[in-house]
Amino acid sequence: MLNRLGGRILKALLSTLLLLFLFALLPIRVLGSPPTTGSTITVDGDPSDWVGTAPTIPNSWTISEGEFIWVDEVDDDTGNGSWIYPTTFQGTEADLVEVRITWNENYLYILLKFADLPDGQWNRTAISIGIDQDLTSSSGAGWFPGWTGVAIDERAWWEYGISIVSGNIPGAGIAIYNQTWQTVANTTYPAETPLLVANDTDTDCIELGMPLSVIGDPSGKTWRFSIMVGLQRGGIFAAIGENATADAPGGGLDDEWVDPCAFDLAFAPSKAEQEANLGEFDPETDTPVKVKFFMDIYMYSVMMPSVIEDLKSRILDLEGQVSDLQDQISSLQDQVSTLQGDLNAAKSAQTTYLAGGIVVGLLIGFIIGFPVGRRK
Repeated sequence: MLNRLGGRILKALLSTLLLLFLFALLPIRVLGSPPTTGSTITVDGDPSDWVGTAPTIPNSWTISEGEFIWVDEVDDDTGNGSWIYPTTFQGTEADLVEVRITWNENYLYILLKFADLPDGQWNRTAISIGIDQDLTSSSGAGWFPGWTGVAIDERAWWEYGISIVSGNIPGAGIAIYNQTWQTVANTTYPAETPLLVANDTDTDCIELGMPLSVIGDPSGKTWRFSIMVGLQRGGIFAAIGENATADAPGGGLDDEWVDPCAFDLAFAPSKAEQEANLGEFDPETDTPVKVKFFMDIYMYSVMMPSVIEDLKSRILDLEGQVSDLQDQISSLQDQVSTLQGDLNAAKSAQTTYLAGGIVVGLLIGFIIGFPVGRRK
């Protein structure tokens, strides 16, 4: 009985030790590589609070100082290779040259830098972003928001889409949409944590802040980003006509909606591949372009100091729980030692009682049997 009890306690002790070992490894498995540190971001169009070092090679990315940084090729704002800016435009309004992404406990921040935004004319530029959070093919919305007429590869259908177009047309405007195309945030809603948008034509930057209370917590997750840039006209992405006018781009087919409204894409490996992708449409079958370039970002690799401090606090709490478990294991070890002592004492007593029983039995047998053997 005591042997079986001791065995069960030893098994429980070993199981607890195994759980403790796995529990101690949890921070390493969850956090991955030690996160880098970022800066505090103010959404004002000034990129000076983004402190990471950008790569020097076009169409490449890095992670530096808590920031994901993509450097886009300059002068690749040509759509399928034949898009022409409106005749009154400068011709650089849709030339994306850099993307940066980071986040803290309240917001996901995105910085978009352009070749040159004309003074006072940032609203010529239209931006559309998709964030695929479940990484499941054909799950989510499959079009870039903003009335773009541009589809997205099934692998990157999004749960949340952002359009930055200075109009109030449903499905466009400056807003965040969920995958059913409901507006879930704009620059005034939610009141406590609205969508933040700012621009600065002196720095050629547009900054965004998307509330995590709306789009969800990125902790420990990989999110897939798709970004396209075009021009604005009438509160939506400007359609590509056959001939450019004062406010409308040209170079496309005459009155064909399948001409993609994208002048530039983030994450394309080269200008040639981008142009090829944006040329993959068929007006005869009404087949639109499907943008196939996207970027997967492990969100623990790009975060700001406040998030890192929170993780450190959680790890300290975890260490406290591990210490409590160690105390419980020490107590179990003491109980096992006591039981082992009791087992040894019981075994010793068993031997003594057995020997004594044999002696007593022999004596009783001798006493009882001796007189009987003497009678005649």
